[in-house]
Amino acid sequence: MRYNFKLQEFEIDIDHVHVIVSLPLVMSPSQVVMYLKGFSSKCSVFAISRT
Repeated sequence: MRYNFKLQEFEIDIDHVHVIVSLPLVMSPSQVVMYLKGFSSKCSVFAISRT
């Protein structure tokens, strides 16, 4: 596990996302949001480049 947190559940809507994440006490929620936003951004760029 690269960032040491677990995505337990998620729900995607048109304009927002709900997530339930398990993270260690030494990691702040804002760090997890930063990692998830970076990952989703890379995924969307990849998906757009394939079209």
